[in-house]
Amino acid sequence: MAKFSPILGSVRGSLAGCTFTRCRGGNMVTVRKVPTNRQSSRQLRVRAAFADVAVAWNGLSDAQRAQWKDYAKSRPRVNALGTEYTMTGQQAFISLMTVWSDSGEVIKKEPPAQGRRNPPGPGAIFILEFHQPGTIWTNDVVAPGIGGRHVLWWSGPINSARDPGLSRAAIVAYSERNPVGLVEWVLPFEVQAGSTAKFWLGNVDQFGQLSELVSRKARWDPV
Repeated sequence: MAKFSPILGSVRGSLAGCTFTRCRGGNMVTVRKVPTNRQSSRQLRVRAAFADVAVAWNGLSDAQRAQWKDYAKSRPRVNALGTEYTMTGQQAFISLMTVWSDSGEVIKKEPPAQGRRNPPGPGAIFILEFHQPGTIWTNDVVAPGIGGRHVLWWSGPINSARDPGLSRAAIVAYSERNPVGLVEWVLPFEVQAGSTAKFWLGNVDQFGQLSELVSRKARWDPV
């Protein structure tokens, strides 16, 4: 419950997923993370894909593990603080193949060829709009390349105090292979009328490599 002070006009308590408090630095608002339903079909599927990939790593030969180690060294990453770091071969394998396995594909034992670039991103100009409360359309998206797919993330509803970033996003759907033109996405949830949701779109190639992600906001306004 939010309590408004008649003298100072400040607010404290909780309202719409936001906690209003005060510290030595002044007033502060904390946005609580949307709880995850661990028993949802989507969560069960992701955990199953992760477990399958972890088991698959144990079945790789020493030569294949060495290839993944070399691949990881050739693809340093940057953390949230802007510091570059290198994954282990196992981390690189699980990172790529979990997404690839989750999309319904067979786990690959060898990494992408050295020097192979990530697939192109979805592009700066593409359409994302609600078709129904649980269905959205995308169009004019840059193709992911032969054997690739579009990947859709959802980072939650948006309001005046909450505009979630990619760190709060989760994959909710994949397109078919080699998507062209208009793509219809069936979401594992429905959005209430008048609500705005934030999505992220990217491409994944046939080796599990991800492109950059581009965000879009969509509002469900039934006619």
